[in-house]
Amino acid sequence: MAVANSNEVELEDFHEDILAKAMRGLSIGKRALSERLGVDRSRIEAVLIGKVEEEVIVEMGKALELDVGKLLVSARKEWIP
Repeated sequence: MAVANSNEVELEDFHEDILAKAMRGLSIGKRALSERLGVDRSRIEAVLIGKVEEEVIVEMGKALELDVGKLLVSARKEWIP
């Protein structure tokens, strides 16, 4: 784990990791999630590699029963442990 400065610790899991783990845990693939949300699969794939597309993140979070507010904080990198 990298240290940004003496008071900050870098997170190990960001929104893309949280979403991917939730998808694996619920056995929901990219295609199924894309169809369920009516979102192009390429947008889901972009979020899963780290793109911050808040509209897609919110919809994915809802579908995966995650706390969307906390997920967005993670995506925006607004929280430091």
